[in-house]
Amino acid sequence: MFDRPALLGLAASLLILFALQGFFFSHISTSWRTHLYPLDSMNDTRGTIWFSLHLQKKGPYGKPDPHPLFALNDLLAKPPLSSMIFNWFLPELDHEFDVTYEDYKRVVIFQMLLTVLIAVLLFSTAKIATASNAAATLTSLFYVLDLPSVTMGFYIYTDLIFTFFLVAGLASFILSFEGAVPPLLRRVLFIGSAVWWGLATLTRLNSLYFFAPVAVAAAAAVLKERSAGPSRFWGAVKPFLKRYAVWFLVFGGIVSWRHYQVWRLTGKAFFSLNGIYAAGSKAEIMSEVERISFGDAYGRYMARDFLDKVHESGDDVDRIIELNQTAAEEYVKTAKAHPAIVFRQFLIHASRLFNTAGRTQIGDVLGEQPSMLIDRNLVARPWLMLKPENLKIILGHPRETGLIWVVWVWTHLFFLYVCSAAAALFVLKRLVRGDLGFPLWAFTAFLFFGYLAFFYSLVNGVVRYRVPIIPELALLAGWGGTLISERMRRGRA
Repeated sequence: MFDRPALLGLAASLLILFALQGFFFSHISTSWRTHLYPLDSMNDTRGTIWFSLHLQKKGPYGKPDPHPLFALNDLLAKPPLSSMIFNWFLPELDHEFDVTYEDYKRVVIFQMLLTVLIAVLLFSTAKIATASNAAATLTSLFYVLDLPSVTMGFYIYTDLIFTFFLVAGLASFILSFEGAVPPLLRRVLFIGSAVWWGLATLTRLNSLYFFAPVAVAAAAAVLKERSAGPSRFWGAVKPFLKRYAVWFLVFGGIVSWRHYQVWRLTGKAFFSLNGIYAAGSKAEIMSEVERISFGDAYGRYMARDFLDKVHESGDDVDRIIELNQTAAEEYVKTAKAHPAIVFRQFLIHASRLFNTAGRTQIGDVLGEQPSMLIDRNLVARPWLMLKPENLKIILGHPRETGLIWVVWVWTHLFFLYVCSAAAALFVLKRLVRGDLGFPLWAFTAFLFFGYLAFFYSLVNGVVRYRVPIIPELALLAGWGGTLISERMRRGRA
């Protein structure tokens, strides 16, 4: 199955990935303190380390120590698995200020290895699903050439661990329907996807509703199987219902561990702690309604009305839950009153999610910030870089954050989007016609792409939120690239 050309394609992708990782790694000895883990300002990396050290001392969901920037709300809202994993690489420290470069480097190396594993999983999945060396190689290349995905490993965030669990589950789920895989192994992989995605949910709650796309993909598999032969409907549906029930129980059992721990601490197992997102979304709406800056709206509707009150609540669980519920209710009321603004902001978030080059993230790893020209004008309208005055600024900027990012990032995104669109159109055209002749694995990748894109567009369109979406796009784009190539060859024939 993995013949010499396939292995050469994988090796080429990994060599490119190692070269990129080595280049960025050579910069973090200085940038980790100035940009990635600054002591003079709070960022998500420091927050993640604080939770990791807290778990070392008190275990999952232990009562938090007093901290000026964290409250019980933060502890309850954050699934602990990524912090527990980071603990394996961190010594027992008293404070997040005590983290050294050696500590930071151990976590970075671990995450660099996760990036390699993701590339291997994507290559293997594409190779087995398409039986094409070209599609598999293109898939892995599309992933390793995505600079935000490569540089995410240099942050101590939950995103890369979540992406690894996500891709491991997606690979298991896709291969569980492939005829080239032995039947017993297919069953193991199907249940294995529930385990991986359950672990993903213990890392970030974004995958909590994965049971929905899983049900749609399983239903599509039933329809395809029924259309392939004369089997009766119940005879085709019954095995899938059994498998889905087992999948749901495994996934739900893993996810319920978090609810049990929350119940052990608070006496309540099911409640929402999304008040921080609700308050932030309300602030964004009100900034347009009242025509004030987002900073002013944030201070009024986020900091004053939610965050300050949460920190004042201390360990009062009932009060914290009440504040979160109130924030959610206030957001719903505001959204209903201004649906046009909500829809426009959703589109803006989606646009940012897919047209942001990752200027800040790449600049952080390299220890320098590129020109705002690159992030604003050229991200939205990359053809503007051909204007003489803009080209002069780009060429005069440091090589690491100037021309290379404009050309590299946008060339990569252009081909990624074009090729993945070709694959998505292939699937969608057949769905519209009622033709079930589409590859189930491509339909599955498209489903999870849609789920994640919709979810992240609800919150905000920052480049780190695109990192878990790139693997699905890479799978589609690798196959889409071969479709485009075949179409071009037929056109020349």
